[in-house]
Amino acid sequence: MLRRKPGPAGMEMLARIAGWAEPAGAPAQARLWPADGGAGVMPVHFVHGREYQSLVDYLAQELGASASAVKSYHSLQEVQAVLLGPAPFCLVVVMHPLSSGETLDDVIAFAKDNGARAYVAYVAEDVSAVDFRRLLNTGAGEWFPKQSAPLDLMGLLERLRQHPAAARAQGECLFTSFIPGGGGAGASTLAAETAVCFARRSRDTEPRACVVDLNLQYGNVCDLLDVAAQLDLKAIAADPERIDDQLLAAFRSRTGYGVDVFAPPKNAQGLEAVTPEAVFALCNALSQRYDFINADLPPHVYPWTDEIIRNSDAGVIAATCSVPSALRVGALLRRLEAQHVRPQSLLLAVNRFPGGLLSRGLTRAEFERALPDMQSVYIAQDDALAAECANAGRPMVASARRRPVVRGIEALADILVARRDRKRGAPGAPVKRARSRLWGGP
Repeated sequence: MLRRKPGPAGMEMLARIAGWAEPAGAPAQARLWPADGGAGVMPVHFVHGREYQSLVDYLAQELGASASAVKSYHSLQEVQAVLLGPAPFCLVVVMHPLSSGETLDDVIAFAKDNGARAYVAYVAEDVSAVDFRRLLNTGAGEWFPKQSAPLDLMGLLERLRQHPAAARAQGECLFTSFIPGGGGAGASTLAAETAVCFARRSRDTEPRACVVDLNLQYGNVCDLLDVAAQLDLKAIAADPERIDDQLLAAFRSRTGYGVDVFAPPKNAQGLEAVTPEAVFALCNALSQRYDFINADLPPHVYPWTDEIIRNSDAGVIAATCSVPSALRVGALLRRLEAQHVRPQSLLLAVNRFPGGLLSRGLTRAEFERALPDMQSVYIAQDDALAAECANAGRPMVASARRRPVVRGIEALADILVARRDRKRGAPGAPVKRARSRLWGGP
């Protein structure tokens, strides 16, 4: 059976509606909640049993101006009668179990028959893998777990409002590779922290930034953000073409900071089963669903590593202000040049920079003489804050906004956002994606 654990935001919503079950024998009534109409709104029809009435009431209030009307029914046949007349495209939320006795087979048949007029969200505790694929293959429906229904349904409605076809792609995404320029250079930390910076600037109800941890053996992005790793690259390798929204939802780890994490459990065994095709398929899918994708790359080279860097919009090389790190970065730059990586796409982030007159290690001028002609960002050293936040599973940018280390991370995020805006042609101007396939193409 397929199950998905709700993230912190979903748990918060569930806490707010705790005790929503109606008492046995409560009268069943169809209700109508009017809302302000306008451009981009659509009606929402709930089909549910009596025990869901309070949850439906809560969702109706949350949807507000996003829906032109929210109606409550107790069978699919009642909704079918409404759709027979002249009606706008709508969202039909079916909450299992139904008091009418209708089953998932009836829901799938309804989605097939009404795909041009409605999109079906099936809310249930769990479904079998076969059943969720049957529903998804209708092209007009998908399953949402009951535990996280409030958050997921509002995100779905937001996508459907923009276009009934529910495409997430509004503009070019920014895919950034974070490349370690030495041991302990902090590439994972920068990938996680800048993703939180991106998320804090977004007003979307659904995460638009994600981190994909490709450090398959020693990745620690999940540790930094206090979530469990759920990505199964071996399952993707078995059939790279099967990646869809439902599968990505099962593989994501949702944080409380507006960032989704895609990370496999740490495992030094069986890495040979992770093929380049699986990694490329995952990156392609994420690039169509998020505005910002940060890829945390491993310190060693896999067959797919250079291809990821070559096709990234930006590559952030994390380094420390030391001679070994400068030598490592120099060797890395020569290798990337041989692999035809665009030099202008690379950016140097000197992490844990001590500064000060009495600090040890290379000075900023010495480091820049060793690695000329690279745009650089220097991020202050703050071991106490870094250790405190790592132990708590909390990002630094959400903990101490005025600390120099946070200002350095935000400066790095500003540079990357500027690159995204230049890519679009004008700040904030959405355009169609130039490529539907970024990696692994002919």
